[in-house]
Amino acid sequence: MRKIFYWCLKISGTGISGDLLGSRKIENLFEPYQFVPDAEGKPRSSLGLELATCRRIAEYTNGSVSCVFSPSGEMGLQAKIPVNVAM
Repeated sequence: MRKIFYWCLKISGTGISGDLLGSRKIENLFEPYQFVPDAEGKPRSSLGLELATCRRIAEYTNGSVSCVFSPSGEMGLQAKIPVNVAM
């Protein structure tokens, strides 16, 4: 008998807040070479391929990567990867 469990990883910090991005741009973070605005709204840095690659790996394993927000509005990332365990 096999059972599926999920390995869950959450990463958060004090960098980008959700209100800087807006809800329409959050999904775009997982597209290659997206720019993140600074506090003044100017493009600050490119996310390159990192988040796009993470999402593709997660989806390939039937997992997921998504944005999560703390009560204070700070954005983080959450990855859930299924682990097939023999019981």
